[in-house]
Amino acid sequence: GIKVFEEGDYSSPRMDVWGISDYHLFKEANEVFKKKEKPFFAFIQSSSFHRPYSLPEDRGQFKKTSFEGSAKYKELRSFGFISEAEYNSLKFQDYSLGHFFELAKKEKYYENTVFFIFGDHGLPGAGGKNIPMGEKAVDLPSFHVPFLIHGPKFFESGVDERFVSELDVFPT
Repeated sequence: GIKVFEEGDYSSPRMDVWGISDYHLFKEANEVFKKKEKPFFAFIQSSSFHRPYSLPEDRGQFKKTSFEGSAKYKELRSFGFISEAEYNSLKFQDYSLGHFFELAKKEKYYENTVFFIFGDHGLPGAGGKNIPMGEKAVDLPSFHVPFLIHGPKFFESGVDERFVSELDVFPT
């Protein structure tokens, strides 16, 4: 009874080596989810914040930020971003997830759903001034991975500072 959606199952155009953009992936996922009448488990693997840091032509209200040739470019680099494209791809992934939640909140499934949002790895931070030297020395930023649980009907807001890994997702 498992349905896997993969290349060729989407109406959105392929963007790059990773397939369709996160913006389109989340829009298409919402279309599938809103048709569900029974409880379901879904896993969406996004990829916009991976090289080659592509952005689709159709990207909703998302606005690229340009730093090239400005004093802000040096500041961008000082926080560990390797390029304007990398920064914009992170910003685009955030926008795409936010847009997904805007769509989901309009649907029946939203109220009775718990969303788990997590990354597969962190980034080295390219020497960003915001990363403590000790953490850079042992590549701890690669293990700094966000894990958000969103289900307002089921949980109060809060932060859990425990060190955990992907192995903890399913038991959680």
